Amino acid sequence: MKRQFKLITTGLLLIIAGAWSQSAKAWDFTNGKIIYFDNTVTNWSQAYIRVGHTTWNSAYLMSKVTGTQNLYTYTIPSWGGYEAFAIANNAAWTNGNSIYNVCTGDSYQVTGSTVYQGYSVSSDYTLIPAGVNNTDGCCTYYTTSASTGLVNYTVTYSQPTGGSISVTYTNPSGQTGQNVSSGGSVVPTCIITVTATANSGYALNTLTVNGGAFNSGNTYVVRSNTTISATFNSKPTGVTLSATSSITDTQATLNGNISTNGGVNITDYGFYYSTSNGFGDGAGTKVQVGTSNTTGAFSKTLSGLNAGTTYYIKAYATNSIGTTYSTQGSFETSAASCSAPFTLKDTSITINSCDVNKAMPQVIATSGSIPANPQYAWSPATGLSATNIAQPTFTGNSNQVYTVTITNQNETLCLASANVSINYSDNTPTSSLTTTNYIVEPESEIAISGASANGSYKWEATGGSFSATTGTLTPTYTAPANIGNYTIKLISPAVGNCPADTAFATVNVREPITLKVKQPDNWSSTMYLFAYNVNGTTSDGAFKAMTSLGADYQGKTWWSYTMNVDTTSLYVIFVDGGAWNSANGYNTQTSDLAAPITTSTCYALSANTTEKKTVSTSACPLFCDNPFTLNTNSLTINYCDADKTLPSITAASGSIPTGALYSWSPATGLDDPSKAQPLFTGTNNQTYTVTVTDSNGICNASTTISVTYNNNLPTATLSTKNYCVTPDSTFTISNAQATGNYSWSCNGGSLSTTSGTLTPTYNAPANIGSYTIKLESPSVGSCETAADSAVVLVVNKPVVLATAATNVTGSTAMINGSISSNGGVLPKEQGFFYSTTNLSDFTTGTKIVQGDSAITNFNYQLSGLSLNTTYYYKAYINNGLGITLSTNTETFTTAATSYRLEVTSGGKTYYSNELNSDGIFSLYTFKNSPITLKQWEGNSWNYISEVTFTTDSTVVQVPFTFATETLGALSEYTGNFFIRTDIATGGWSNYLDTSKDNKMTFFTKYVAGPDLFSDTYDHYWVKWISLPGGTNLKAQVGNLYNSAISDFTDDYIVSGSGKYNAAGVRFAYNKQTNILTRYQLVTSTLTIGGQTPIDRKDWMYEYTFESAPNTINVIGQNEWEGPTTYSTLNTINCKLNGKRVRATFDYKTNRLTYGWLPTDDPSASDHNPLYEATVTDTINADAVFISNEYGAAGLVTDNCSIQLNGRIVVRKTYKTGEFGYWHWVALPYDVTIKDLYGLDGYGQKYIIREYNTAKRAKDGFLNGTNWAYLSVSDTLFANVGYSLGFSTNSSIQTELNNQGEVTINFPSIHSGFLFSTEAANLYRSSTFLPDTALSFSAFPDYTTEHTYRKSNQDWYLMGQPSFTFNKATGPTYIIRHEGQKADANDSVYGFVGYLAADYNIPHFQSYFIQYHGNINFGNVTDAQHAPLRLAAEQVPDEYYYLYLKNQNYSERTCFILAEDGHDTYEINKDLSKMLEQNHYPQLYSTTGGYGLEFNHLAKITQTVPLSVWIGNKGLFNFVLEKRAGQTATSVILNDMLLEQQTDLMQTNYTVNFTTSGVTIANRFTITFDLTPKVVTNIPSNTASEISVCYTNGNIYINNIPENTSAYLVDMLGRKIESWPSANEHLTLPKISNGVYLLMIDYGSHSESHKLIIRN
Repeated sequence: MKRQFKLITTGLLLIIAGAWSQSAKAWDFTNGKIIYFDNTVTNWSQAYIRVGHTTWNSAYLMSKVTGTQNLYTYTIPSWGGYEAFAIANNAAWTNGNSIYNVCTGDSYQVTGSTVYQGYSVSSDYTLIPAGVNNTDGCCTYYTTSASTGLVNYTVTYSQPTGGSISVTYTNPSGQTGQNVSSGGSVVPTCIITVTATANSGYALNTLTVNGGAFNSGNTYVVRSNTTISATFNSKPTGVTLSATSSITDTQATLNGNISTNGGVNITDYGFYYSTSNGFGDGAGTKVQVGTSNTTGAFSKTLSGLNAGTTYYIKAYATNSIGTTYSTQGSFETSAASCSAPFTLKDTSITINSCDVNKAMPQVIATSGSIPANPQYAWSPATGLSATNIAQPTFTGNSNQVYTVTITNQNETLCLASANVSINYSDNTPTSSLTTTNYIVEPESEIAISGASANGSYKWEATGGSFSATTGTLTPTYTAPANIGNYTIKLISPAVGNCPADTAFATVNVREPITLKVKQPDNWSSTMYLFAYNVNGTTSDGAFKAMTSLGADYQGKTWWSYTMNVDTTSLYVIFVDGGAWNSANGYNTQTSDLAAPITTSTCYALSANTTEKKTVSTSACPLFCDNPFTLNTNSLTINYCDADKTLPSITAASGSIPTGALYSWSPATGLDDPSKAQPLFTGTNNQTYTVTVTDSNGICNASTTISVTYNNNLPTATLSTKNYCVTPDSTFTISNAQATGNYSWSCNGGSLSTTSGTLTPTYNAPANIGSYTIKLESPSVGSCETAADSAVVLVVNKPVVLATAATNVTGSTAMINGSISSNGGVLPKEQGFFYSTTNLSDFTTGTKIVQGDSAITNFNYQLSGLSLNTTYYYKAYINNGLGITLSTNTETFTTAATSYRLEVTSGGKTYYSNELNSDGIFSLYTFKNSPITLKQWEGNSWNYISEVTFTTDSTVVQVPFTFATETLGALSEYTGNFFIRTDIATGGWSNYLDTSKDNKMTFFTKYVAGPDLFSDTYDHYWVKWISLPGGTNLKAQVGNLYNSAISDFTDDYIVSGSGKYNAAGVRFAYNKQTNILTRYQLVTSTLTIGGQTPIDRKDWMYEYTFESAPNTINVIGQNEWEGPTTYSTLNTINCKLNGKRVRATFDYKTNRLTYGWLPTDDPSASDHNPLYEATVTDTINADAVFISNEYGAAGLVTDNCSIQLNGRIVVRKTYKTGEFGYWHWVALPYDVTIKDLYGLDGYGQKYIIREYNTAKRAKDGFLNGTNWAYLSVSDTLFANVGYSLGFSTNSSIQTELNNQGEVTINFPSIHSGFLFSTEAANLYRSSTFLPDTALSFSAFPDYTTEHTYRKSNQDWYLMGQPSFTFNKATGPTYIIRHEGQKADANDSVYGFVGYLAADYNIPHFQSYFIQYHGNINFGNVTDAQHAPLRLAAEQVPDEYYYLYLKNQNYSERTCFILAEDGHDTYEINKDLSKMLEQNHYPQLYSTTGGYGLEFNHLAKITQTVPLSVWIGNKGLFNFVLEKRAGQTATSVILNDMLLEQQTDLMQTNYTVNFTTSGVTIANRFTITFDLTPKVVTNIPSNTASEISVCYTNGNIYINNIPENTSAYLVDMLGRKIESWPSANEHLTLPKISNGVYLLMIDYGSHSESHKLIIRN
């Protein structure tokens, strides 16, 4: 039993669970100290202090402390040297018993206890359980805290406003009503009474104890520090009066206020008033305002009051607790006044100067009514037509406020006043124009200015148009196209009584006259014009400078002058230089150009140089009639602009001609340089010259357009896309480019800044993982946001090792590496660098990239190597941090030469492994194809010899002798095959490692029969995997010699984004075709016959059809490839349709096995498979029998036979908890182990062994093992017993237990069976299997080899040959291994013997016999067992079953007292004990040196030694089974250690075994005292008169007859002394104290006398 202790020191709690040795420290109780125990958690009805050790303990009943609910106490006595103490709910057995013996099975049994306490008690202690620690056997143990002294809990409270709190309790002396003040303390579970009392005017509101609501006066159990609080409610508070308002002679408004409701809803509030000063609360007249709960201000208007009277008032408020009144207030009503008072409303109006009606507004009353005969008075009188009428007319011209008073002429006390405000506005229409005369050209524009007007003014004209006719005083006027005089009007319209006002301006539209003069060649100055009027009106006397028109297209300079005057009488003189010059005959001026000049005219001057030049008309020059200049422009064009059209060209002066031609130069960066607005296509700054020419090519102008190009395309580029760094490291980002307002971000770690720099510092996070850094430039115009990102892998530095090269030949070698740590991320790649020199920098060597998978071990097969050359290599890994080389360097040296085999057929070539010494070649070969032996010469393979394999294509092996280059005999390879793949634990290189899972499982194909299978392979490897992205399912098959037997499967890289992402991957290999295939089954999608099957574990799936359909399909989702139909069954062909059929799909072998499923239930519909028939039924399928460890579904036929044309399959299922034991198997037909299916891994996961009868006969039971393990090619023979066991490897045990159960199917080798009606035995149609007898031979006598030959002779492990329970006749005993079986009545374990006549032998199970000869079998009967044999006197044998029991185990041995019994071993009478040193007890007797389970003894009084194996220590009972026919007067169990004798016929004997795992062989004997048989030839004074006594080394025998011998034995049956001729006085040597037997032999019989010797 598990024991628990608790060591406690000050402030430290230590709990120790487990066994406590007898050498544990001894502790002491100090007398008078008190132990307290809080029974709240445990809630036992009583509590004991149990103290002691393994050989003595005491128990003390604790008493409950008065005034507490569950606190128990005991004042301890002195108790020295104890191991532990505990508080328990019972006393258990005290005194000479161990304190740890609690499961007594009687009224003292302890079912609850604290964990054992291990410390001295020298002061008071309080023990408080916290909860269940564990349950061991009958007892539940509680984790317990211990504190020195008596624990006290503090009670805290404060006295609330409006009441008080009191706390009382009953003290341990029984005094009730004891007060607990705040801050006082009480003991655990103390019962306190909590009372809250309200003061007058208050009521209890809340009372809480430790935060929970509590009823005053109730009791509370204190289990911790306790806090108490209370609150009380009161009457309403803060009831006050406010000033009375709106007082008149008959009315007043009372105002009050309530601050709080006192915690209880207000039900009534209002006022009391009286004309008596000092009237009492509640007296006077009550005026209720409301009844609802309210606080704050409230009011009430009183009416009907007396004028000129003083009133006294109080406010009140009432709740359930009471009424609160305010202090008294007062008010006085006014004296008598106007009988009909009224008030007037103030008014404000606007009056405009032009209003038609300027009467003052009508005055309106706001209360009361204006008297019927009012008298008005307005003040002041300014601006009014009258002051004594209701609505005088306003005559003023400014804002004014008037007061109007209305008086009741009949009652002058009735009057009221109001204010009337006048807002005056002068809105008289006015308009004016500063400029009243314009002379303009046709269609020219005038920007009018200096105009003013008000109101809704507007513009009108007798010709031309305005840019706007309303809303502006500065419109633009466009003159008409026709010459003439026009009028412009600005009109302010009439308003009210005011007429409109209009302002006028004249517009004279005249066509101007332009005079153009070609300058003479000898004139070089500016030309002037001098004009005068012929009517005598002189000009202004000034020279008018003409305007140069420049040179025409002929190079002549032209001048012009435009006149806007009346030219009808004008004379003009053209002058060079603007001055009169008489020199040279006035040739610097012209003759008069006489009037009238009516049109614009072009002139030429004469060429003379000595006089005035004459003037003549001339053709006008050919240059722009409308010259213009162009504005320059500059602009910025962005890459992201949606419109890159260059701007339109505008005239700086003049206007661009219609139809003008454009020319842009240069044309670079333009889509069309002749367009007015070409599209800019350039990518650089550019200045363009633009020339605009009219359609005649005469008028042109040029300007420049400067384009500044801005490539504002948002860009964000990170040149470095991947970083791999260690946790918490930093690095500066470089080579980043971005435009615009770029920004940085990251999803892990941190950046030194997120903007403003392209080289921020990144701080990696502390956790490994994948993180992202993002650089982003926002969108601009038509350009979208640009972003780029880099991945930061935060990983630890990886660790990689180069491991030793394997399979080194002359041309090839397998170099190996191992990843100890990938740093937390799958490698980007791993591989090797190798060279023929030991490089200082291996990265300069030849690089081999092995891949980037997640495997731990990796390798690469180097080929084409040089002979006899040493190579050096390092492994490397790159997980993103760069290449990490292994710290070690491995080397290998190629062989001096190398050989291999090749075979080619149909364009396909296979190669063997290479050899450079004697060895074995292996490869796949084709039938009748030559196999060529070749040698590697350093650069090529050269032919040596060849051999041909003439049998079927398969994998072969060939011995090779290196020295002679000769091949031995070819043979088929029969060894193991191995899958080489990433998903196997051995990967590609360690596939031969037996600790890995690469080995493929071999299974045999069924021979042709009615259940034909279409097997396409004979080896499989299956594994359930969750498939991460990047996993490669590529694979290849190798064997013990050649790593590359098969071709590779295709590469299949799992994406990690499939629908299921996990599947059962199966590699299937057929060594006859050398084909390797792969499937991936998603088992959750599997259906059998459209039904979801039961998962039988180990890739077995089954479904039982109570009425089978005609077709059964097996369909599953083959992940990554779609639904797949794995197998199909037509049940009609098998005659199974409509029957009870179990279909089992084995994914490992792709087999759909199916069969008729018989039942042992006679009421089942298929008890007879078709119906209650009397004719033979035929089943063209297998029959499946379900067998468990201790029973099976048997087959019983009624009046018919069943012809089974298929095979028999017995299915055995083993479950969790059964994998650590051997299981016992026997079958009534032959089975080949390689045909077993359901659980793969024979020899690895499970094994079958057979019993070696001959070896046991020769060597004995305990001299080595008598078991022989079977190989996969062995056969299990019919009716022979076997033992099946599972691997004890921890990982395999875990795998099996996680599966929950496994199923192993045992198919018969042969098909075709006949189930007979005769005793339900089994026949096979081709060979008769004996059903009535099995024969077992006797083995040679090995007596000379060892002493105990007989007990080890003729031991067989066998089965029984039928399909139902049977009995065997012949052997006396059947020995069965019970394993973990627990029967309803007894629990028995290990090897247990049964009387064969009583035992129904189960089918499909194995059992032991010790027997040789024939065994007959028959059906189970209900006949009672008859005695095994009778003596000549017909005295029956007596059976004494002795049991050793406790609550967990039951073991027994049997004594058979018979007339022919004796103390030597006899086969088939005695039965030796098959011992197993296990956790369960084993009991056996010893006679003649044999350990016996069944001891066949003489029927005499005798003592027999007992031996006991104790697997688990504890209390046990010796129990003798009472049976009819037992004649012993007593059966004494002798315990020589404790010197106790117990008659088991009367009572049981209880003993405490304190040590586990020991054999006790010298402590117990059992004495059978039988009534002696009457013997006629014995003297009458012998048995009846003899007496024996012992004194001081002497034995005295009275009445001993002559010729009598005697001997003394101890209780183990060992002879101590003998006396061949006994007499009355026998002298003993000195012997130790004890119980002995004096055996007196009379010749015809003997008798024993017990002697107790005490020296």
